[in-house]
Amino acid sequence: MFKKIIFMGLFFMVLNAHFIAAAEQVVVLPNGLTVLVEEDHRFPLVAIRLYVHAGSAYETDEQAGISHLLEHMVFKGTKKRKPGQIAREVESVGGYINAATSFDYTVYSVDMPDRYWKLGLDIVQDMVFGSIFDPEELAQEKNVVLAELERGEDNPGQKLFKLIQSRVWAGLPYERPIIGFKQTVNKFTGQDLKNYIHKLYQPRNMLLVVCGNVDRKEVMSEANKLFGELENTGILDVVQKCDLRNGETEMGRNGDGEKWRNRVVLERGPWKKVYLNMALPIPGLRSADGPALEVLAYALGGDMSSVLYRKFKYELQLVDDISCSALCWRGQGCFILTSCWILIKWSSSGRSLFRKLQVLLRLICHRK
Repeated sequence: MFKKIIFMGLFFMVLNAHFIAAAEQVVVLPNGLTVLVEEDHRFPLVAIRLYVHAGSAYETDEQAGISHLLEHMVFKGTKKRKPGQIAREVESVGGYINAATSFDYTVYSVDMPDRYWKLGLDIVQDMVFGSIFDPEELAQEKNVVLAELERGEDNPGQKLFKLIQSRVWAGLPYERPIIGFKQTVNKFTGQDLKNYIHKLYQPRNMLLVVCGNVDRKEVMSEANKLFGELENTGILDVVQKCDLRNGETEMGRNGDGEKWRNRVVLERGPWKKVYLNMALPIPGLRSADGPALEVLAYALGGDMSSVLYRKFKYELQLVDDISCSALCWRGQGCFILTSCWILIKWSSSGRSLFRKLQVLLRLICHRK
């Protein structure tokens, strides 16, 4: 009986996957823009996402933080809409709008009731390609970003991650924080933002996704109307990769002129606990090892039932939290263990367990 239940469950999963695949279509417009439409008529909702290969890994040292600042500025007025009007139009019909910047991409998100999906698509196109970058609005938004940057300096988790990325990815664009630095953010002008869009926001460098209670043909027609006139303006940059076999980047060596080796960095702060991160470089997104490392990270420290969480949190009661992640970006990755230790227990037994965790990381990430 139990086997029959499992079989029927698998059968309906496969059947459901078949119908989902049948309702999904990917089309590349003549200008190179990839459009994915998935019809889902179960709910009167539509989700719209515009992904652009234009994250912090595509910036130069002088541009550090420009992707993130641009994500802020697209809400500050366009040729058709005044500052604040974009959010008002979306929220007035019960919608939601947001944007986010990562290392490899920036994404612009709009969720709308289905009868307003055309408005949502128009707003995404307008905010990304119609922004005017008013100098006063830009100055105000720089202050917002700088305040966000300063708050991060008070967060031990963010400080530790910055230390990790600057060493594990030394010499690669991933070593810089996505938010940038005070000196770079302060220098950006509206023309810098326009030049950045002109260089990287090309149709062949973008993916438009529309999912929900829509008609595929109508969406394709509207997408072609709004985005079809965009032009590709030049050659796109490729994210630099690191050769893990000899510990050197393609440029020859990592940022401080040394090959990869064990490093321990101590950062003191006004905290009542011990925050410990350990990390190793791993291959990027396109590596065949990526999925296995992600599964391993989840088994070790992906949730409250994982091996390390049960051992260190429940059984030994040494930590407030412990987790593992395999971060696989397009050009490079990082296997990272994060933990927050109870101070008094770190002093008594944390150091010996720290050494055991070091051995564990070496074993699971060893590459012949």
